Amino acid sequence: MDDKLLFLIAALFAGVAVLLVFLLQIRYQKRLSALDKNFHATEKELESQKVEAEKNMLIWMERYKAQAADYESLKAERDNLSLENINQV
Repeated sequence: MDDKLLFLIAALFAGVAVLLVFLLQIRYQKRLSALDKNFHATEKELESQKVEAEKNMLIWMERYKAQAADYESLKAERDNLSLENINQV
């Protein structure tokens, strides 16, 4: 009788240990899933910020090119007027 009781207690401990391992595994999987979801959301947000920054960069490059062209034309016009003034004197 004592052997059967000892075997029953050992089986009960083994069952509890297996159950504990499964519960910890489920908890770990939930935590891992939440971290994965958070990572993908952050990655998506960073990608959208990157695209927005690239769009802004292109806009500012176009503005710079337009202003640089305007500057060059104004500089050439100023130089021509300066030469005309020098020639008139």
